[in-house]
Amino acid sequence: MKKACILLVLVTIAVLRFFVIYPDNLGARTPIWEVKERFFGDQYGTLRSEYFISINKREMWYDSSKYFYLSYDRDIFRITEVYLKVRGEVADHCKIKASGLIEWEQNDLHRHIYADGLSDTPLRISIGSDKYSLDTTEESIKEFEAATGIKADEFLNTITVIRSEYRKVLNRISEMEFQKLCARIETIIVRVFIMWGIYILVWVVVRAVQKNYQNKIDESMKDYIEME
Repeated sequence: MKKACILLVLVTIAVLRFFVIYPDNLGARTPIWEVKERFFGDQYGTLRSEYFISINKREMWYDSSKYFYLSYDRDIFRITEVYLKVRGEVADHCKIKASGLIEWEQNDLHRHIYADGLSDTPLRISIGSDKYSLDTTEESIKEFEAATGIKADEFLNTITVIRSEYRKVLNRISEMEFQKLCARIETIIVRVFIMWGIYILVWVVVRAVQKNYQNKIDESMKDYIEME
């Protein structure tokens, strides 16, 4: 029983170390006290984006959003790029890279729009060989419209919708994955308690049998001595 106890202690330490104290989350093992921040902290937005936009997480986007779907480019040998594609009714030829970068191409008009999907930084717009920066301030809008003759809302409104929906769905997936991780950790802890409960029960039974056996031996020895 002593050896079994030592083995259980080692198994318990290993299980708690690798699955509870340092659980696997977002592709890495980190301390349990950092997990919630990794799933919901703004500074980890790019990490979550890169982790969730992958072939393995494909079903999440199909289930969670009417704005996006997972797509990828292939060459002959392998998948070369994985990204979210924005639904055509929202913005044709617009996709979100794993880093969270929105790329919106209007090749027929020689326009390319780039925006960070995870922050409200200005849009970078290329029209032909000319490049512009556009944000929601009145001054920026006036400068852009005066220089290009294009209504700024044509870009700002669409990017605002894409950003908003992207963040909402990313947070929804983060919440779902976080709850799965918490449930997994809880299950592991319960199993450890059950393992130790079984060990303690077996130990009690063994000790009771040993004690009963020892009592019988003692009684037999006592009867033998009295007979002598």
